Amino acid sequence: MLVFVRDAEQADHVHDNIKAMNYPADVLHAGKPELHVSDFLDDLISQRDEAVKKFREGSVWMLIATDVISRGVLPVVAQ
Repeated sequence: MLVFVRDAEQADHVHDNIKAMNYPADVLHAGKPELHVSDFLDDLISQRDEAVKKFREGSVWMLIATDVISRGVLPVVAQ
């Protein structure tokens, strides 16, 4: 199940609630602490790839993402 929300705060809130109910879920958004641009992009890409991998393998059944992140995730998940 893919769940898209408006912003990082909502994504974290939904993720925290789902995890509190012991459901396997992961979250994707760009709301990270400030890093250098190249470090930020590398970290975001590896985070996205890992979350998508877990979603594809079935180890998480819900992927919660911001609508901005969804533009890059949908093509990757669909492959």
